[in-house]
Amino acid sequence: MLSKYKLFVTALFLFFPFFLFSQQAKVISYDTQIAFENGKLKKTVDVALQINDKRAVDLGEIEIPYNSSMRINRAYILDAQGQLVKKLKGKDINTKSLTENATFYSDANIKYFTLKWSSFPYSIHYSYTTSVDNFISITHWIPFIYKNINTESATLEVVLPKDYEYKVYEQKGGFIKHEKKTDEHVILSWELDPMLSVKIREERFSAHIQDLLPMVLITPKSFKYGEIGDLSTWNSYGDWVYSLSEGMDELTTSEKEKVHALTDHISTKEEKVKVLYNYLQENTRYINVSVDIGGLVPYPASYVCENKYGDCKALTNYMKALLKEVGIPSYAVDVKAGKKVKKIIHDFPSQQFNHVILGVPLENDTLFLENTSKYLPYNYLGDFTYGREALWIEKGNSRLITLPKYTTQTAKEELDLQYTFNEDLSAKIDIQWTVRGAHFSNILHVKNLTKEEDKINYFKNVGLTYNINVETIEFEENNKSDEIKVHIKGSSNKIIRKVGTLFVISPTSFFDTKLEGVDERINDIVIHHPTHQQITVSYDLGSLSDRYVELSPEKIIRSKYGSFAITYENLKDKHLVKMHQTYLLPSATYPKEEYQDFYDFIKDIERIMKDSNIILKRTI
Repeated sequence: MLSKYKLFVTALFLFFPFFLFSQQAKVISYDTQIAFENGKLKKTVDVALQINDKRAVDLGEIEIPYNSSMRINRAYILDAQGQLVKKLKGKDINTKSLTENATFYSDANIKYFTLKWSSFPYSIHYSYTTSVDNFISITHWIPFIYKNINTESATLEVVLPKDYEYKVYEQKGGFIKHEKKTDEHVILSWELDPMLSVKIREERFSAHIQDLLPMVLITPKSFKYGEIGDLSTWNSYGDWVYSLSEGMDELTTSEKEKVHALTDHISTKEEKVKVLYNYLQENTRYINVSVDIGGLVPYPASYVCENKYGDCKALTNYMKALLKEVGIPSYAVDVKAGKKVKKIIHDFPSQQFNHVILGVPLENDTLFLENTSKYLPYNYLGDFTYGREALWIEKGNSRLITLPKYTTQTAKEELDLQYTFNEDLSAKIDIQWTVRGAHFSNILHVKNLTKEEDKINYFKNVGLTYNINVETIEFEENNKSDEIKVHIKGSSNKIIRKVGTLFVISPTSFFDTKLEGVDERINDIVIHHPTHQQITVSYDLGSLSDRYVELSPEKIIRSKYGSFAITYENLKDKHLVKMHQTYLLPSATYPKEEYQDFYDFIKDIERIMKDSNIILKRTI
């Protein structure tokens, strides 16, 4: 139940419609005070939350990110009359790791406790304070702490020394802002405008939710976090990132010997890169490391040589060291990874990234290596990082770049389904799926699942084996190329349905046409990755040759948003019907004002598929 609402107040997770507010609870106030004093950044957060009925009592399960300096100031419950009815005791506060994943090594913890009452409404009040010595961000503030829960009041106050140099970035507005100066301080404050109707929703074909949220970012212009840094430009920030790993790209003597044994007989640089990348994949494993400044600083390459594991920073630094040993320069590339593309704020140089890969410039091309995966092909990034803006880390020449994007050709998928019917209308089914583009890394993951049941469930959930009893699943890779073939065999007695004296085949639609209604849409249309599908479905009707075939008319749609076509072949002499579908949706961005036209295009495809039937009639 709690996952329906829960978000960490200091982190960014998914948000949902704020105009479809739950009446089960509300945030009365969410106040954040930040002050920089005596070299420490101190933050105090006060939250008041009203619970209106039992459906929202799980909101009383409070979790707060914890470090050694954090303290809980107070936590209690007031009843409907404002009387204190419960006060949190120290023994009721527990600590646990932020993640219990075995591949994650972290000192990040949370404090958690529970405050619940039996009479409604009641209010939960809690406050906590943290302080840090080293930081590169003063605040990344969002005026909401829960999804689907109305926030009545949210404020941010930041107190800095009057001569302190800082930068501010506001996204989306909707704030009442004040600035006050005293003899010793500058006091900045923001308040969520109570008159503003906030409408934020992550919709299908929309921007990353973090690009839609109102927020305030404040960073120092210069700082000391491990090393002295400067956020004036991307180049200066890149120099600081570079300094964190400078001198850490030395291999052990035994590792150097292995590198030369693998590569000294190879003449081309690109082949050396490929061999060393395969060596990395076969001999190391990924483990996330986030301990103190370790969240930003890689372990030395020698550490990975000896332990055979590391996080993205350590493995990228190790790969860089392998290439350095054979005279090939390479550069770390910081990127904001994830399922959706997150924009980088160009005019606000700062830490906006959560992952690092390696860029290898060669004479005619630049290679990009994802160093945390044992399965991705050489020079392949996948939908986790493809097409993102990223920061190329090069001493004195760091800069924003755009990583390679999928094209309609590199994203092309080919699906071939063959149905062979028996007299009892059951069918044997043979599926061949050649996967490229955004689905490729998902299928690689499925291939390496240990349980066959999990593989079957994946293909069922994506609609490929809907109404099919799967018998075998096989995968074929072509020497770690950027495509993989899936071969599925099965059977079904649900492909043909009887309608009176007719037998009807309604082809499965492999296109997800679910969209928000036109009146509901609030965001621009953003298609991050192109979709290009070519589908052939063959129906062997030899056992039903006493019937003649009636086909739906062919349909073709072409618009600025993409294209769709469905055509048929009736090979009577072979008792075979073939249906061909082609679907193309290029990556693009369109204004919200075009949503009606875009919606009509997608829904036209839906209507065509619903009307596309193969009808088998009795021979007269």
